[in-house]
Amino acid sequence: MTVEGDTARTECELADIALLQSAPEQALAHYQRAYHLNPNEVQAQMGLAALAMPENPQQAIKYLRLAVQSDPLNASAHYQLGRAYQRLQMTELAKKELHLSQEIRKTKDQVQALYHQMNRYTKPETYEAPNQEILETNR
Repeated sequence: MTVEGDTARTECELADIALLQSAPEQALAHYQRAYHLNPNEVQAQMGLAALAMPENPQQAIKYLRLAVQSDPLNASAHYQLGRAYQRLQMTELAKKELHLSQEIRKTKDQVQALYHQMNRYTKPETYEAPNQEILETNR
């Protein structure tokens, strides 16, 4: 049984492969299928936005807003949305989104550093071999 979300993610992976093969038309078709299967798939939204950005930043903004709505802590989506706003001279919105992307990255870096610091001080449980005397008395 195939779950639509899995199919959408697969389509996004195929789109990424098409981009690596310099086939943007194929990538667009895959991202569109992924978006059709799951309109909340952030990777599809970001892919559609990236492909639309050079020619149609207004359309890119539509997909980037959806990506931010689907994943509010996606720093890349906020950054790309800020860049799209800059292209359309929407200065205040651009500043807001770019600032949000920086704050999200900064916070994620702090959480990651704290996580690593906490795990550094936690000793892993070690296996202790049974006492040799116990082994000999059980024979």
